[in-house]
Amino acid sequence: MDLQQKIAILERVQVLQTNDKIHEKFLKQAQEKHAVEMKNMQTQIDVLMDKLNAKVLSNSVLKLYIVFYIYIYTLCNQYLP
Repeated sequence: MDLQQKIAILERVQVLQTNDKIHEKFLKQAQEKHAVEMKNMQTQIDVLMDKLNAKVLSNSVLKLYIVFYIYIYTLCNQYLP
């Protein structure tokens, strides 16, 4: 192998190493972006779950109030003419 071939191989290796570094940089940026998006989605899920839990609790309280009202109404009708 002559000197020109060795130089060409070394230049090609440098190009490939530079490409690898660029790909690693883009991969790292994509991973960071993905992590931020996942965190944002988790935050949205948490907010929606809090709203859902509040609604379920509100509905449960309303149902309890209705049952209590029916119970009181029934008692009043039994003892009042």
